[in-house]
Amino acid sequence: MKGRLKMVLSACLVVGAILVASPGVADAKGVIIYHNGDDVFETGPLPAPFDKHAQLKGANAGYMCRVFGVMWAYFHIWNCRPVAVRDDTVWTDKTITEAVAKKYKESEMKVGIWKKHGRWVFALLIVGLIGLKFLPSKKEEEEEPETDEEKGEDAD
Repeated sequence: MKGRLKMVLSACLVVGAILVASPGVADAKGVIIYHNGDDVFETGPLPAPFDKHAQLKGANAGYMCRVFGVMWAYFHIWNCRPVAVRDDTVWTDKTITEAVAKKYKESEMKVGIWKKHGRWVFALLIVGLIGLKFLPSKKEEEEEPETDEEKGEDAD
C-alpha cells in the first residue's frame, strides 16, 4: 500500500510541477496554489459601433468574473459582468457593457478546458486516494489462509 501511495503522490507532484511552470491568470498564493479574485473570459469581437472606436482598437468583448480555484482549475465562477478587454486593460463603461451583454450571453465565455473541467481531475485523485486506503495490500493477500479446496483435500 505504501508503494502505491508513493506512486500516486509522485504523479501528483509531477503534474503539479508542470502546472506551476505554466503561467496563470489569477493571483497564485501559497504552497498549494489557489486562486481567488477576478478573471476575464473573452466571448468575441466587440459589437458595433465600438469595434471601430480608436481607443478600443484590438479589444474584445468578454465577461469579468469572480473565481475560486486550485492549480488553475476553477471550482467556482460567479458574479460575471460584461466588459471590453485588451491585454490587462478592462473597460466597464455602461454603454459598452450593455452592447456586450446584448450581443453575447454569459454561456459564450471562452473558458479553457483545464479551468472549466480540471476540478473533476482533482475529484478523481481524491476518490482514488481514498479508494487506495481500502484496497488490501499484498501482505494481507498473502496472509489469508488457504481453504480445504485450495489444499486439494476432500471435505469428506
